[in-house]
Amino acid sequence: MTAREEGFRKRIAVLMLSLFVLGCASTSNEPLSPEPGVEPFQKLSLEPAYEILDLRLDFYRIEITRTQTKVTSYGGMTTTETTTTSQDNPYHPLAVHIGNGIYIDGRGNVFLSVLDGLEVDLRRDFTLKVHKTTYTKKGETISIDSIGKNEAQLTPTGMICTRNKLVTRVERQGEVIRFSSNFAVLLPDSSVCRSREAVVVDRALGKVEATIDGQGRVQLGGALTVTWEPYRMLFRHEKQLWSSFAGSLQGEKDWQAELLKTATGYEWIEKRGWLSSARRTVFTVTDGQITATSGGLFKHVDQARLLQ
Repeated sequence: MTAREEGFRKRIAVLMLSLFVLGCASTSNEPLSPEPGVEPFQKLSLEPAYEILDLRLDFYRIEITRTQTKVTSYGGMTTTETTTTSQDNPYHPLAVHIGNGIYIDGRGNVFLSVLDGLEVDLRRDFTLKVHKTTYTKKGETISIDSIGKNEAQLTPTGMICTRNKLVTRVERQGEVIRFSSNFAVLLPDSSVCRSREAVVVDRALGKVEATIDGQGRVQLGGALTVTWEPYRMLFRHEKQLWSSFAGSLQGEKDWQAELLKTATGYEWIEKRGWLSSARRTVFTVTDGQITATSGGLFKHVDQARLLQ
């Protein structure tokens, strides 16, 4: 055998060994983390849920844009004035829990449960401050520190919340959660329930169905898709379909977002509109505290703290 043939055989052996090692690595049950410090998510699931105390920190809140046009005629001349206003989409009391402490309410807002994030047990007494409001639970009563008489009463099947003259109630019966209020015009009756392999939110604006497909993706109302990967969750919705889920909102831009779980909390990386730059919000979870910090020109900080 010549030296040339011997060298060729050695190169083939090295190549085969490399392919063998690569094959073993690719069949490992432990996928590689895309970034240092990023931790895996549990697979997505669907559970009926509710949140009537606003114990939440927003990952994504829909922005409602309304445009009004005023036409004025005077002295044979006509002027047109257009005014555009934007506001945050109101919360909905009922939601779908997709796992990992992440919820999507009946109006499409995506949020982190403060109770889940701080591992607060509703069966025990506590003092909790979320945003600028303090919640103190003693026995079956949760006092809400704000203007007027505000408190929530736990019941064997749910909760009754009184905020001044507004009274809201949630009641769980098996796989069904029903919501009602004494101001049905403002907050109409609604429900969320499990129906076979789906969770259905039945609102005044129509029903929204959440399902999990064969690839483990959550689909909501034909508008929002949540894709699970071991080390990230991807959120995406189509503009033309979103009105069917959020209730005929106008002007909402296309958006997509990526959620990462880290050793210190979460990172939400969001892009609204195809031409906008990505916005990053960091949720830092320490002992008894969650701090949400959004970067950009106007820095925003939100916080939830367990005081006792």
